[in-house]
Amino acid sequence: MNKYYSMDAKELSLSLIQTVVDQEHWQTALEELQKFTGASKILLSLRDLRTSEIVIPEKVSNTFTSPLISGFKDEEVGSYLGHYVAEDPWTAVEQQNYPYFPYEMSRYLPKSKLRKTAFWQWLNPQGIDDCIVCDLGRTDDHWTALNLYFDGSRDPNKAQDIIRRLRSVLPELKVAWASGRTFQIAKASEVSRDMVLAALPTPAVLIERDGTVFSVNDACKDVFAKIGHPIRVGAPLHLPSDMSVTSAAGLGRIPIGRGPVAGLNMQTNIAMFQSAELAGGELRNLILVTIAPNQTEATPDGSLIWEAEGLTDRERTLVRLVAQGQKFREAQVEMGISYQRIMQLWRSSREKLGMEDVTELRLTHKLSQI
Repeated sequence: MNKYYSMDAKELSLSLIQTVVDQEHWQTALEELQKFTGASKILLSLRDLRTSEIVIPEKVSNTFTSPLISGFKDEEVGSYLGHYVAEDPWTAVEQQNYPYFPYEMSRYLPKSKLRKTAFWQWLNPQGIDDCIVCDLGRTDDHWTALNLYFDGSRDPNKAQDIIRRLRSVLPELKVAWASGRTFQIAKASEVSRDMVLAALPTPAVLIERDGTVFSVNDACKDVFAKIGHPIRVGAPLHLPSDMSVTSAAGLGRIPIGRGPVAGLNMQTNIAMFQSAELAGGELRNLILVTIAPNQTEATPDGSLIWEAEGLTDRERTLVRLVAQGQKFREAQVEMGISYQRIMQLWRSSREKLGMEDVTELRLTHKLSQI
């Protein structure tokens, strides 16, 4: 192995490391792999595990976009996906001979037979007559194929040279792909988990088994800010000592601290929350803590807060707009009255409803809809 090859391999390895956290860098990494191996073109694609056919989804959950290409022109990719993918005899070769280790297609489909297929009409104009294939990883339903295309007509050792160079970086390739996929799954899971938490109509917080705050929605932040004890991710969860706590059956003891009396007249429910996040290859179990007013705080029969007796028509309108998230200035524009009048209506509405502030109004409205 000469000096230039060693430096080239090191640079490629560093580039592969970058793909773990930057999915889009795979395009650059494939171009560098193409130069490193001497291949003319490269296709990295998701394949059906049973048929080895290319999967070209609008969106593949928890995986990378398929396919990724290097060296192909747009029209070449378009004609392949639009027509020649159905004529590709190499797909059958891959289906019958799973590429646990890299091999050249001509080992199983001689070039003399390849030239007689309709697929040759796509290969020949590009100066391609052979292809190396290897597997980068598998799931229950798919596998990831790396195809390196080349012209071996002028160099009988071309295939083995590409395989030799590919093998020298294949461990790094597989680790980069697997690590990147795990990273993307974890990131996707984190986003979906936070979306679920944010969508809950009640204040909620996810905690670890040791009581440490893992994630919290805005409604819960508002509650804790109201009692002067902001909730922080990474810090132990402390609940007011006058807040009743109910745990799901079989959950066991959860070490949640208790703080000063808050006078909120609210209750807490604790239950298991199954997270699909991959944490070192293991399912991560979190604890869901939801906060709700005691029964006397909820509006009767789930009624809308602005339907309470005693409110005037304008007060009802203002309460509805504010409870649904509008700011006073936005409500002023919609109602077409002065800001001073808006504040007068808010003071009178708040007194009639027995509310202290906007946070309590919105919280009560959300909880009445559960």
